[in-house]
Order: sequence, then structure tokens, then C-alpha cells
Amino acid sequence: MISIREDVARLHINKQTASFMLDQLRKILEDDEENN
Repeated sequence: MISIREDVARLHINKQTASFMLDQLRKILEDDEENN
């Protein structure tokens, strides 16, 4: 059985990854708008 601490750590990593990906997407979209 997975310990709660491992579960929380995994969630935290997923949250960081998701926010990083959103930042990248936002930058791409902003660059795209500037080019058009």
C-alpha cells in the first residue's frame, strides 16, 4: 500500500509539472499573438 506521504509528493510533482506546462503554453500563445 502506498504511504500518504508518497501520494502527496506525487501530487505535488504533478501540480508543478502542470503549472510549468501551462506557463509554456501561455508563452507559446503570447508569441503566436505577437506574430499575427
